[in-house]
Amino acid sequence: MKPKKFHKNLNFIEVPKGVQNMTENFIKMDTNTPPTYEAALKRLEELVSRLERGDLSLEESIAAYEEGKKLASFCAQKLKEAQNRVQVLLEKEDGTLELSPFVPNK
Repeated sequence: MKPKKFHKNLNFIEVPKGVQNMTENFIKMDTNTPPTYEAALKRLEELVSRLERGDLSLEESIAAYEEGKKLASFCAQKLKEAQNRVQVLLEKEDGTLELSPFVPNK
């Protein structure tokens, strides 16, 4: 299948009509505007719900899985970018404040 240009940063495969309708409902946006994290996450949740219900054909399920995998990667990247932007103020021993990168608890 030839990739379908859904968004300039994301290529999706040509999908069966049932899944195509879901894709069209994804993010109605200008192709010059990247999808938001929230919109991508909502679409991912919709795909997971459809897959869990089990009402898709095998081909539709595979297409939904592939789209979901790309969306999950997109969301993970957006979270990583946000984490890199977060900084916290730390008080040093001399009482001055210092900006430091956010380091999550592991």
